[in-house]
Amino acid sequence: MYKDQLAPFLSIIPGEMAPFFGTAFRLPLRTSRQATCSRISDKATHVTDLREILRGFVSKELESVILFLKHITSIEVRRIDQLGKVSILGKVEIDKLDVFHNSGHAHRIITLSTEDSTLTTRKWLFYHHHIEKNEASRLVSPRLQYDVKDRLSQEKLTPGVDIAFPLEGPNVGGALFTLLPLPINLPGSLFHMNATFALTPDRQNLKKKQEVGDLRSRER
Repeated sequence: MYKDQLAPFLSIIPGEMAPFFGTAFRLPLRTSRQATCSRISDKATHVTDLREILRGFVSKELESVILFLKHITSIEVRRIDQLGKVSILGKVEIDKLDVFHNSGHAHRIITLSTEDSTLTTRKWLFYHHHIEKNEASRLVSPRLQYDVKDRLSQEKLTPGVDIAFPLEGPNVGGALFTLLPLPINLPGSLFHMNATFALTPDRQNLKKKQEVGDLRSRER
């Protein structure tokens, strides 16, 4: 293991071997020199490029990303410069919600802060429609030609649909989610919808009825 692999995370954990109760992502970026010999891509990513990507993410997507996550209630985007100085590019927080066990609705507050210390909050209405696993199995199994009941339990899938509608602030262009946003819009709608959709491997499209997955997959 290269000794600097965990260095970017030392601003949030007390040491390389200390436990961290969260999820960390490390992006495999390339310098111009690395791009010339990479067998994956010849595109280099410069610091200015990544900075603009992160700023665009904060301004356009940070609020929506947290909408349907089940256990994450705060996301913070930090920049650490070469001297180790930490600056916050953006942060979003949502009040904790007990997991829905039945159909119902709830109000939640999302707070968004940006690099210039601007703080905005708005209220959202969430509606969850829950289907019992026995009923989901009765409806879906004939279409997939196998009994899905055990698979729902094994893969911890919840047969239900969530809708989020902003009660304040600007309207949203409705989109589909499978926990995280998908690049699939709902034309003319003013709400977001979350469900366990069958997706193509790149998460860019819904699978068509003619597309059959691996026999072991829940999306077959």
